[in-house]
Amino acid sequence: MSDEPTIGLLEAIHSTRAIRRFKPDPIPEDVLWSILDAAIRGPTGANRQNWGWVVVQDPEAKRKIAVWFKQEYDNTYGRVDESTLTDTGRIQSGTYTINEEINYGLTAQNYRAVRHLAHNLQDAPVIVFPCLFGGPGSRRPGRNPRRAGASIFGGVQNMMLAARAYGVGSVITGWAVDMPELHELLNLPEGYEPMALVPMGYPTVPFSQPQRIPVDEVTHWDRWGEQHERPAQA
Repeated sequence: MSDEPTIGLLEAIHSTRAIRRFKPDPIPEDVLWSILDAAIRGPTGANRQNWGWVVVQDPEAKRKIAVWFKQEYDNTYGRVDESTLTDTGRIQSGTYTINEEINYGLTAQNYRAVRHLAHNLQDAPVIVFPCLFGGPGSRRPGRNPRRAGASIFGGVQNMMLAARAYGVGSVITGWAVDMPELHELLNLPEGYEPMALVPMGYPTVPFSQPQRIPVDEVTHWDRWGEQHERPAQA
């Protein structure tokens, strides 16, 4: 193994933040296999394992995917006046609020990272597409779209945690996965749907704990609204 993981599970969970800036260094093949092997240990309804993991490394394929990804970015954030971006203050973009004065929500720093990935996706050493048979685009009769990802997103999180253990960064996004051209590029069999787009590579920025609303503010006991103050940690 090129690099053995050196961190514990809880450290990996607390430091697996969204990474959108990557070094050009390739991920060693044995490390990549280990990361993917962790992915398939994730939960899958009735143990069907009706998934496939498409790993894109070909430069030309990545360039095509990057074009579609950039289109999605433009459709989502194209109205942002980038001259108004500051480390404090607010920028409105449709339904999005960019706000550096709070510890959660889409910040200006987040926006810059998203913008960087949208302009440089082709430089990510690897792009992984977790694909599921009977995904939301299949329109199967009686299919509950809320359950569509239950049999694969646990595996995606496993993959991202395993990547973190090897010092590899990643981020999950849904942009470009609905493009018909992507289905053709990936040569997906009938009925399979890409559920996410996950670029991966060694990060140019440090790993750190993502900022989140405190757990005691979003946890309810027995019924909504019944909240307990979290005991002080020693």
